[in-house]
Formats: sequence, C-alpha cells, structure tokens
Amino acid sequence: MCRLTECCSNAPKSCFSRLCGKCKPLERSFYQSILLQNLVQIYSDIFQACKELNLDISKQREKFDIILANKAVDKLSSNCLRAIKDIPKDSTIQKLIRTCNKLSLVQNIQYFFDNIERITASDYIPTEIDILNSYAPTIGIDQIHYRTSFASISIVDIGGNEYSRRKWDKFYSIINVLLYIVDLTAFCKLRKERLSSVDECVTIFTQLCNNFTLKKSHFIVLFNKKDVFDAQKRPQLNGLPPDGVNTTLSSDATSSLSLIKAKFLSHLTRKIYQHTVSLLYRDTFEASVMDSISEIAAKKGAVTPM
Repeated sequence: MCRLTECCSNAPKSCFSRLCGKCKPLERSFYQSILLQNLVQIYSDIFQACKELNLDISKQREKFDIILANKAVDKLSSNCLRAIKDIPKDSTIQKLIRTCNKLSLVQNIQYFFDNIERITASDYIPTEIDILNSYAPTIGIDQIHYRTSFASISIVDIGGNEYSRRKWDKFYSIINVLLYIVDLTAFCKLRKERLSSVDECVTIFTQLCNNFTLKKSHFIVLFNKKDVFDAQKRPQLNGLPPDGVNTTLSSDATSSLSLIKAKFLSHLTRKIYQHTVSLLYRDTFEASVMDSISEIAAKKGAVTPM
C-alpha cells in the first residue's frame, strides 16, 4: 500500500502515519517542540485574520509581537508563553475563534486553546491525542508496517509537496493499493489563494487514476475531517462542481459533501473505494480502510501481504 498525498498538496502532514504507528517516548518528546510551534502558527493566523477583518487588537498587539518574534526559535521565551496564555482571554479574540469555521484557521484551534496550560508547562510530554492533533510538514518518506488478522501491510507515506511529487513515479510499479487523503475543510476556505491548491488536488488525483502504470493498482479515497466539516452545518464551498453551477452559496453539509465527492469521482470509470472519515478517530478509520483492503485481497484470490 502507498499513501501518496493529501489535499491540499502543500498541506501539513496528516496524522495518517502517526495513527498507524504509535509513538515511542523519545518520539513524544520530539513532538513537544512541534506542538509549541503549532501554537505560535495559530497565533500568527489569528493575527492575520484580525488584520483582514479590521478588528481592533491594539490591546493585544504587543503580545502578538512577542509571540511572532518566537516563530523561528526552538525554545519559546517565558514572555512568549505568558502572551500565549493571555491572548485567548480577550473578548475580541474569543469572538473571532467562535467564527473560525468561516475563516482560514486551523480547524482544531479549540483543542489547542483548551489545553494551553498543559502544552506550555515546563514538564510537558505530548499525549497520543496531542500528537494526532499536531501539524508537521512531510519530510522524506515514512514507512510503517501494520499487521491485521488477515495480512501484513507495508504503508509508504510520501509527501504531497511539489518536490516530493517528482519522486512518486519511482513507487508506481510496486503499489498494490494507493490511498489518497482529501481534506474536506480545504473546500470551505474563503481565501482565494486556497482555490488553486484545491483545483490542483483534484487534477493530481485524476492524473493518478489515468496513469497507465497504476492501471492494476486499487484506489482508496479518504475524505478526511468529517467531524469539522459537519460542524459547519452550512459550509461555504470554494470553486465550482463538475456541472459548473456556482456553489459558493450556503448548502447543507450532506449536499456539500456530495458536490465535493463529485469533483473527484464523477468523471472516472475505474472503481474507487471511498470513505468519509476523521483520522482522529482510530477505530472508525481502521474499520473503513480494512473493509476495503479485505475486499481487494479477496478479489486477488488470496490474502497476500501488501
């Protein structure tokens, strides 16, 4: 099996590889700095959103400056940690966070805010749930060996940025199952710069499906972050569906999900296994993927390692 990319292709690394393989104590310590930098990035996004919306954050400007000055350092200063704890108490910031589903902000921002005291503690060691909620760029190639009751599966996790995509074709000839992960919330961003990445994600998937070398490979598409998508009730979609009807107007989550899936699947003739999941919920994700893999293995006539 090979997990190639995630929409948008330049998005932070998904929790897929972290979900399939549990972290050792040393790896948990490594994620401590990642989660702290995730916090700094969240405040950077909040600051940018406040500027775009012309919100008055003059009272918090000095604290934002302190946090942003720590963006490129390995260890956050005590002043930075204090500012991180203070800013969420501001009423303007609280109001902004309540509308974060409508903005280009990290979807699990509330998780970070709910756990600020714990994450910024001097003796903090990330939990497994913390790690699944973290964001880290995909660098290089991750390989995970995953055992089930019917097969031993080797998962190769390859980055989706432009540089990593140049190496994809080296793996095409050995892929039994290609797992393509789509971030549903990427289709609900209101910032125009996200549109090109969304279109690119659909184009890349179509190219993979039509690639001759992958003709005998099986495709599984995971439409990820269903929980965040459903919470928006009436998502504002970016872009147009295949029939060209404008979808920027509000629609219920079910109809919006159908439109997004149509962008990927409506024009394809090959069989695509698809599931709508949240990778943060291990049991649901595992059951969905393993159902498809067992069906694929049965079609091959034998339960063989992948």
